[in-house]
Amino acid sequence: MTEQVCLGVPLFLFVRLPKPLVPPMSDTDPAFPGHLTNLRRRLVKNTSSRRSPRCSPIACFRAP
Repeated sequence: MTEQVCLGVPLFLFVRLPKPLVPPMSDTDPAFPGHLTNLRRRLVKNTSSRRSPRCSPIACFRAP
């Protein structure tokens, strides 16, 4: 039973990982704004980036 839990939990967590964001080839690609939207959503959900004193996810995207 313990072996099943030790193998099952990491496998379950691995399967739950989000798929990687693949950026478009260039920033002129029509899919680029959608990519930025998905990136913003992912950054807002990331609890580690909320503690970062550098800038908030929204402020980072507004910076030139």
